Amino acid sequence: MMYRKDIDGLRSIAVLPVLFFHAGFSLFSGGYVGVDIFFVISGFLITNILMRELEENNFSVLNFYQRRARRILPALFSVLFFSSLAAALIIPPELFREYGQSLVSVVLFVSNIFFYLDGGYFGFAAEKLPLLHTWSLAVEEQFYIFVPPLLYLLYRLGRSFLGVVIITLSLLSLSLSQYQLLEQQQGAAFFLIMSRAWELFAGSLIAIYRLDRKQIPAGAAQILSMTGLVLIGAGIFCYQPDTPFPGLAATVPVLGSVLIISFCRPTTWVYRFLSLKPMVWVGLISYSLYLIHQPVFALSRFLFVAEPTALVFSGLILLSMSFAYANYRYIERPFRRPGYYQNRTIFSAGIFGCAVLISSGLAIHLKHGFPERYGSVPLASSIQSSPLRAKCHAKDGSVSAADACQLSGPYAENWAMLSDSHGVELAFELGKLLDVNQIGLVQYSGSFCPPALLHKLVAAGCSQWQQDAVDRILSDNSLSTVVLAFRSSAFIAGRHIKHYPTVPDEDRSVEFEIAALDVTKEQSYQLFWENYQHLITTLRSAGKRVVVLDPLPELPIDIRQLIYPKDLLSKNHHLDLFHTTTMEFYFQRHQFILAQLDTLKYDEKLIRVSPLPVFCNDSFCSAVKHGNALYFDDDHPSLFGARLLAEHLLTELQRAVAN
Repeated sequence: MMYRKDIDGLRSIAVLPVLFFHAGFSLFSGGYVGVDIFFVISGFLITNILMRELEENNFSVLNFYQRRARRILPALFSVLFFSSLAAALIIPPELFREYGQSLVSVVLFVSNIFFYLDGGYFGFAAEKLPLLHTWSLAVEEQFYIFVPPLLYLLYRLGRSFLGVVIITLSLLSLSLSQYQLLEQQQGAAFFLIMSRAWELFAGSLIAIYRLDRKQIPAGAAQILSMTGLVLIGAGIFCYQPDTPFPGLAATVPVLGSVLIISFCRPTTWVYRFLSLKPMVWVGLISYSLYLIHQPVFALSRFLFVAEPTALVFSGLILLSMSFAYANYRYIERPFRRPGYYQNRTIFSAGIFGCAVLISSGLAIHLKHGFPERYGSVPLASSIQSSPLRAKCHAKDGSVSAADACQLSGPYAENWAMLSDSHGVELAFELGKLLDVNQIGLVQYSGSFCPPALLHKLVAAGCSQWQQDAVDRILSDNSLSTVVLAFRSSAFIAGRHIKHYPTVPDEDRSVEFEIAALDVTKEQSYQLFWENYQHLITTLRSAGKRVVVLDPLPELPIDIRQLIYPKDLLSKNHHLDLFHTTTMEFYFQRHQFILAQLDTLKYDEKLIRVSPLPVFCNDSFCSAVKHGNALYFDDDHPSLFGARLLAEHLLTELQRAVAN
């Protein structure tokens, strides 16, 4: 295959939006589709090479994996080595332990599975995971475990038959991806090979059917390649982080990539654009740049309380490019030359590198992130979440309403916790307190699933899960009291962590399916409140006593980071643990929902509880109290904090009933 400058240019269009998206540049709200472009390019190039070898009767699986090792391992290992050194200086113990786990998964090329199980690409803490981006590398390598043997076995049956099989597998993979989205399994759809394979197969089909070699009229090439560029641009600039993805939405950037690779000819405008020297240069270093940028971004975020500014990120992008060029020039390119190092040397070095990195990751894990780096930090032992969180909290459809956990009881009288993730620890501690009085507690909690009985949410499965939960609550006559605990402001205005010290004001109207009717941001606030108010009214109409918990105060950064110095060199802490955020920020952050809750009429059947007496004083909210952590991350209460909150809730309820 002749070298195509335009494909290197296409690589630059793939990698740069990913960088800009990870940097938080809002213009590139769908920059994550750059990975999909990489998948198509990779599927095309690798299949093209394999098909040529099959045609020339010199196909060798061993040679294929030797080339992959030369291409992937040296650059990857160098980035992992330096990232681990920097992480040891910056990342606090518990998070460093998770880094060690991820390091092992990267070397074994199963990091997509690790991060799927650990939380996800769009999670609130994802931006501080240095190796999160390697999930796509794992998907590619898993794909290339079975593709060479598959091509070898099917090639002899003819290109047409091979193409039909690949098309069939592609459609099955795409269907699975869309099905998983509909079943609220976005993590599986996003990370796992079976729901991503179709994107690499899309590139394979170009090679199988030789679309890049077809003779087509110049005008057609012009239109098709330009259409491809427009489709890619639509994904980059129009998609949002909460766009259901991949599924059918991924067909837009994938088709765009297919059109460019297949029909971009030297006479087209798209070819001239992609062949510009800056585009080709970025494309050449794109692999190293992709590897390096996330560790640079993530580790830098640990040094700041607030999200780094656009100016800081611009500097980090330039720094990443400098590191990437050095990695490309002195490591990646020399090792890729067939005669530069003997295959035996590559194999031995690869085994040694894997052993060192896996051993390092295991040591970090087994030593719990080496907390001795910081000396004695007694607060660390109180940072605990519910031991039943994984079992009882619904996330990506993991727990149905029918399988809700009975945390205490059942007794003659029972309560229910209906909440998002902010009610999980409270339910655990409240259940223990109620159990003493022979009152049961059932936990219905759905991750980032706010009240949504009136207007269906875009998030797959959320509205149905909540409807099922409410139906079960209404039909259970033993349930006398329902506690509502939602992170309302995060849903209507965005998570705080990327905006602090300013108050988030994101447009969250896209969360509702009704947003297709041009609902404004302000109207989406009212939609949220209509759903919340309807939930309260529905429960009260069924004779349930309703306890509404005001929003919890939030920390500027994760408590697991906050209790340790910024890094081992400075020994300076980010913030005062006892004066972590101001009451002014709390009231500005939650202004809308607090004002709406003020409009309700409270009595012994509708009781409102504020968490401020537990977490705050007159001016400040704290991260710790009585020598214990009040949180286990940046916004969820720890078991200690939840215990204090549960005790406070019962006291307030008794006071309201007495009055």
